Amino acid sequence: MRFLAPFTGVPALEIVPIMEQAKSPLRDGAALAFALFFPTVLSLVAFVVLDEPEQRANPALLTAFSVGKCVQFLFPILYVWWFYRAEIRLARPNRAGLLLGGGFGLLVGVAMFALYFAWVRHIPAVAEKTPQMIYDRLRQFGEHDVERGQVMLDMMRAMRQREIFRYAQDDRRGIAIGPRSSRALRSMSAVQ
Repeated sequence: MRFLAPFTGVPALEIVPIMEQAKSPLRDGAALAFALFFPTVLSLVAFVVLDEPEQRANPALLTAFSVGKCVQFLFPILYVWWFYRAEIRLARPNRAGLLLGGGFGLLVGVAMFALYFAWVRHIPAVAEKTPQMIYDRLRQFGEHDVERGQVMLDMMRAMRQREIFRYAQDDRRGIAIGPRSSRALRSMSAVQ
């Protein structure tokens, strides 16, 4: 497919298909559906079905999670290698591609942090239940991971304490805090 530059008639862009038309659309569709939905099923099994918060180490959870992650990441590689090996071509990175990839990564990273700090961290379920759920999950993966999880929980609590201290200082200085900040302050102090 060619795109002509305006007013000149000179080809400005030519799009060349990298892969041929799908040889088996049904097979490729089934593989794509598996790759899309398997992580959801794996999360459901690992975090809902096999959840036993009272148990110290859960070998069934560890086995299911490890095998599931191997399947999740090896399936696309093996599928493409098996069915589309001849069409794989590595190209040298160019400046435009690196800028596009880096810009996209930066945009997604900024959007994730903005979404978390503007909305997600103020959700009561996230602020109240998540630290304990992380701790329970680490404990179920094995006792040696609990110390690392405890360090992470302590860091999260320290960040909340710093925010509570900052809000208290602003309140003493007479700086008004809005309803969203007030709600966040209440949810943070409830976790302590």
